[in-house]
Amino acid sequence: MEYFYFPALKTRSSELRAFSKLENKNGILPILALTKSRISKNNLTGSIDKKMNELKEDFKDIYFILDVSTEESLINNEIRDFLSPNDGFKKWVEFVKKYKKDFKNLIPCVHFAPDNIDDVKKQILNLDEFETLALRLPGDENLNEYLKIIDDRKKIILILDCLDKYNELNTANDIKHFKGLIYLASSFPKTLSENEGKIKLNEQEYYIKELSSKYCYGDYGCTYPIRYDMKARGWIPRIDIPVINNNEAVVYYKKNRTDEVTSTEEAYIKIAQKLWENEIIRKLNIVDNWGYKFFMDAAKYGTIFGKSPSFWISVRMNIYMSLTLNKMKNLVEAKSLEI
Repeated sequence: MEYFYFPALKTRSSELRAFSKLENKNGILPILALTKSRISKNNLTGSIDKKMNELKEDFKDIYFILDVSTEESLINNEIRDFLSPNDGFKKWVEFVKKYKKDFKNLIPCVHFAPDNIDDVKKQILNLDEFETLALRLPGDENLNEYLKIIDDRKKIILILDCLDKYNELNTANDIKHFKGLIYLASSFPKTLSENEGKIKLNEQEYYIKELSSKYCYGDYGCTYPIRYDMKARGWIPRIDIPVINNNEAVVYYKKNRTDEVTSTEEAYIKIAQKLWENEIIRKLNIVDNWGYKFFMDAAKYGTIFGKSPSFWISVRMNIYMSLTLNKMKNLVEAKSLEI
């Protein structure tokens, strides 16, 4: 299978829903950061086995890279144990081996600890039953020092994660001989101060102009790379509609605060109708797209099927990933990865 697009997704409901509802997944290799499952009275610890069971419907038969989140608000003690380098990251190795039978195309990420090099190498050896591995490294000034540690590269997909920065990486010849090379970054902002506007996403343009001769294209699916907590004032209903034209990717957005006379449902309908006035959005014409269909239902018919921020994050991400996959498949310059 040939892959063209590599979105980094956390295993939260909004991001999993956005991926699940894609009308076409051929050519997309997701990079999943495992998070704890939803806490409930019957699941007080956020069981990781429960989360893995949730993934089976969409990931049982497809190739995907499995990493873990390192964000404290998204993890539990099980995940902390996976990140421990003890005995070659023994807990992590045992975990991915256990689930290999349920996810036949699982590609585990190698956990990296520059102060525990022997454990990193032991981990790679103990994952030898996997045909392909991944290694996610920060794209920063320490990259070349990290790369010197990795000897056997032919089965490893290297992911260079720059988060919300675009770095001209000084890799020289150190990135040679890996199975694949993915450059990962996002320019989606952490917050939006204006009530309406347009966000220009730089990552696609930067990839095409500067990186396409070396790397495969990855991003965070039109989200900010790191989770952050909302301020005490809470959330304001907002809809974001991504558009990709030529080498430019932008997101048009609008907010509408609720009040005594405007309900959440009414706020979303008003937002959708206002965005529908934008001719560029109307010309998207992707009626088979799950996210765009729900946006049109609100804009044209005043029908709202989801009133939570999570639902509308899914709409934004679903539209964006669908457009980006099609863009990368049809882009002559884009590098692909064969697995």
